[in-house]
Amino acid sequence: ACDVAIHVRSSPNLAALNDVPGTRLAERSRAHKPIIEERLSKRWCLTQHPTNAHAQAADLPLGAYRDFVYGAILRDWAAVEAYQEELRRRLEDASTVRVVAGETDIQMNVEHMHAINSAGRHNMPSGEVFTAPVPDSVEGTVHFDKPLIHQGRE
Repeated sequence: ACDVAIHVRSSPNLAALNDVPGTRLAERSRAHKPIIEERLSKRWCLTQHPTNAHAQAADLPLGAYRDFVYGAILRDWAAVEAYQEELRRRLEDASTVRVVAGETDIQMNVEHMHAINSAGRHNMPSGEVFTAPVPDSVEGTVHFDKPLIHQGRE
């Protein structure tokens, strides 16, 4: 048993699970659910150690990517939390959120949804304020200029 869990993600090959069927990954997730629930019942932190694979996915040399990741981790988290708290309050008081940037234009209803100030207590790097939309209220288009890779799949 432990009091605190620190999980460091670091992969030399982001495509390592590409040939594993999705059904097998789902089985693994179901099998690990009790372990994850136990881990989340403790103090925990999830972080990343920069690797060449992650740097390559970000189109950066390893040194620049390392500086980016550690620059995002080594922050004055009390100051970040204080700054973000105003954003959290505004988001929690909002009824609608619209995001317009580049090719993205998306709108959602967030009325009565709880907003979270994520300021370095669990995930590192951190520094976000987030909520969830009211189900079936999201409309618009989101553009991603980089792929999302999860469990080795794009």
